[in-house]
Amino acid sequence: MIIVSGVLPLHLAALASTVTEVPLNLLAELRGVELTLEQVRQFAGTEKMYRVQVISTYIPRGNSN
Repeated sequence: MIIVSGVLPLHLAALASTVTEVPLNLLAELRGVELTLEQVRQFAGTEKMYRVQVISTYIPRGNSN
C-alpha cells in the first residue's frame, strides 16, 4: 500500500485501485499552512473513496503519434 498526502494528479490516481479523500474543513487562516496532527483530526471530515479510470485518450486530428 502506498499513501500519498496532498494532491494526486488524475493520471496517477487512475493507476490506483482506489483513492481515499479526507476532506479538511479549514478556517481561512489555516489554509496553506502546516497543520499539527491535532488540527488535522479536529478539521477532518468524513472520508470518501473513489475509483478513477481512464475512459479515453484525446488525440488531435492530423497527429498520428
